[in-house]
Amino acid sequence: MALIVAATLLPFGGMAAERIPPAWCVRCGSLWLTDVISNVAMFVPFGVALALRRWTVWRVVLVSLLFTVGVEALQSIGVPPGRSPALADVMSNTVGGVLGALLVLAWRWQRLASRVHLSVLALAWSAVVCAVVAWSAFMLTPVTSGEPTRSYSASVSPSAFGHVPGHGWYEGITDSAFVGASRINRGWSGPIIQQIAFEQFPLAAGVTVRGTDPLYGQIPLLFVHLPGDSSAWLQLAKDGNDVELTVLRRASRWGLTMPSVRVTQAFEGRTVTDARPLVVTADVTTSVMRLRTTGAFAGDDSLAFTPLLGWTLIQPLVGTYSPFAWVISAWWLLALTFPLGWLYARCGRPWIAVAGSASVGGVLHMLPLAFGLAPATNTDMFILAAGAALGYVVSRSSAPADRAAVRQLKT
Repeated sequence: MALIVAATLLPFGGMAAERIPPAWCVRCGSLWLTDVISNVAMFVPFGVALALRRWTVWRVVLVSLLFTVGVEALQSIGVPPGRSPALADVMSNTVGGVLGALLVLAWRWQRLASRVHLSVLALAWSAVVCAVVAWSAFMLTPVTSGEPTRSYSASVSPSAFGHVPGHGWYEGITDSAFVGASRINRGWSGPIIQQIAFEQFPLAAGVTVRGTDPLYGQIPLLFVHLPGDSSAWLQLAKDGNDVELTVLRRASRWGLTMPSVRVTQAFEGRTVTDARPLVVTADVTTSVMRLRTTGAFAGDDSLAFTPLLGWTLIQPLVGTYSPFAWVISAWWLLALTFPLGWLYARCGRPWIAVAGSASVGGVLHMLPLAFGLAPATNTDMFILAAGAALGYVVSRSSAPADRAAVRQLKT
């Protein structure tokens, strides 16, 4: 509870007033689904704790609801400043508490369940794993199908936007840019904004800048958008002293964070009047995005769109460019496959384990072909296998104690 209070009632500084979601919203801001999933996950331990104290599900529902309504009521009167009450938070926090209680009930039920029921549950959870992995892959596909994927010049034209909505103005000099075969000469401050007629892969884009911007936040350098859309399809931006590349994926339309790569410290030591050119180049396909800087600073970073990368997009704390992104991914994958190993051990039928593992492996093999993504990495496959193996070992080691507890309950 202390962690929940800290997460919900500590001041949330740094957000501009115009970016704070409206009061009592249901779909709050661009990261609405990220927030919903984060709130559900935050309240699951709360529900687990209450259920372990033998609270009924209805009591957990009531307490979770009253607790979160109290938190949102405080936010509605300005405690803490910079927060906004949301109906989505009330619903997602309550769902998280109830889900925690149901997990405890399911754990107690499986101790008494027959092998037939456990076999059905193991196959059902295998199907859940396949569906979740497929959804993760779908989140990384392009937003529109549009034109066929092939290598030809993009249809690029100047944008009607005079500035990038919601972002600052680059105070250095943007000399030139290119998007596909289209070249744009500039020679003054501000971002270069272009409109692309449709999503095209592969695509190369880049911008040459001089100087820097005194502000430390995210400042666009090259902003490419689709017709009728004010959000970036491809963006090259200065973020602090780093250069960042983001490419629109379906995840952003579903309220998840954007996949991005960055070259760190590319603007380190530069001034607004620095005459040294910095060339920033992006290469994007359906399966990988790569960012390179040359000239005043040389750097390189890339990101492969694998079917399991989507796991890192459901939280706003660690970006895909972070060296700690694998920790977030590993945590989610272990949580997903641990129940598989547990149920495989409890049902006592080897063919269930073979069938379930084969279905998950088959889905992971087919998704890159179906969506044009990169194959799952060896590390991802190892984490999946390790989660199932850990669940199997823990289940087998706790089985004697559980059988003794079941015999005591029956007597």
